[in-house]
Amino acid sequence: MNTPKVKLLDDRVLVKPDEKITKSSHGLFIPESSQKEMHQGIVVAIGDGLDHPNSFGIRMALNNIALALKGTDSQTSNAITTNLDTAYKMLDNNKMKIRVGDKVVYGKFSGTDLEIEGVKYVIMLQGDIKLKMEEKTDLEKLKK
Repeated sequence: MNTPKVKLLDDRVLVKPDEKITKSSHGLFIPESSQKEMHQGIVVAIGDGLDHPNSFGIRMALNNIALALKGTDSQTSNAITTNLDTAYKMLDNNKMKIRVGDKVVYGKFSGTDLEIEGVKYVIMLQGDIKLKMEEKTDLEKLKK
């Protein structure tokens, strides 16, 4: 499988779902009506994440506040620095937490199914992902 050449917008994630289970652990074929659809897969592409609509202006304001208060006593300066750090972290909170190669589990009704060059994918928002497995998956193993 070749990774599709797509540019995802904002906090969207493209997932290649795991295949349905067609055989039991004992090698018996499972009828199609009984096959369970897996709601997990491998992330093959991600967007750049969301930015707060006014993040540039907010950062400029925070920087100006920091400059204006540089001459204050150290205790006030430390308190302000802590608050500024918190504000910056809040602005950065919408960045992507999911990476290409992550194995993820998503909701049953999450995302939109699509097919690219004969391969089935699901495109969804990062928030639709319920959990991320700790071990990374080598995308080269998927290229069969």
